Amino acid sequence: MRRADAPRTRADFLEADGVLVVLRETPPAPPPAPGQPALVSGNPAEGPEVLLALWDDGSATALNGHVDLGTGLQTALAQIVAEELDLPLAQLRVVLGDTARAPNQGATIASASIQLHAAPLRLAAAQARGWLIAQAAEWLGIPEADLTVTDGRVHARADAAVGRSFAELLAGQRGLLMLAADTPLKHPDDYRLVGTRVPTRR
Repeated sequence: MRRADAPRTRADFLEADGVLVVLRETPPAPPPAPGQPALVSGNPAEGPEVLLALWDDGSATALNGHVDLGTGLQTALAQIVAEELDLPLAQLRVVLGDTARAPNQGATIASASIQLHAAPLRLAAAQARGWLIAQAAEWLGIPEADLTVTDGRVHARADAAVGRSFAELLAGQRGLLMLAADTPLKHPDDYRLVGTRVPTRR
């Protein structure tokens, strides 16, 4: 079993070793839309919400509070996260709408699920990628600007043979990052996965 498939509770992420976890503080409930019932906020007593976990076997878990109602949400979120991480889709597990693990993001509304509620997950993936590049730079003695990521491996731009896999960089680590809203995102011109056809996830 991949480590990405194993956690069953939020504590399983927070107490694990060999992992990088990106968290966010529990946000307040948004104001209700006219004519709609009030939304329920997350419970701050449960601690920060888990958005993303990268594991030392090269797999990753992405968590979103919505559910897939046949709109392809799970596939789209997987593409967004894998794109920002430069990780193969096969290495990514997407967890949707699980109250024991996923963040509280309110009701599933098809348009909002990507436009609004995919944004924290995309930021988390970009932030994790940056952290891994920084770790590789220290390990390899190469400036971050001279490194890039391909298929879950950080390597030198000048020589792809010089690098470390995500799994190697995470071995023995236990990193916890709070989501940073100012994290740089990949430019759309550099997308290789988002916008392409991939098999629908179920």
